[in-house]
Amino acid sequence: VDYAKIMDAMGGYGERVTDPDEIKPALDRAFTSGKAAVIDVVIDQEVGYGMMGGRSRQSRQY
Repeated sequence: VDYAKIMDAMGGYGERVTDPDEIKPALDRAFTSGKAAVIDVVIDQEVGYGMMGGRSRQSRQY
């Protein structure tokens, strides 16, 4: 799901980011837009999901 496109369709500011170096510039553009904003950051699933990244292999099947 491209959440940035959904936000655009709702009249806000949406941007999809795949490069970590682009997160700060995307946030700057979002603040400058003056609209409600979504920065959709695409991450590598192998890297993990913060605190959830440490889940055991067994727990991932649920």
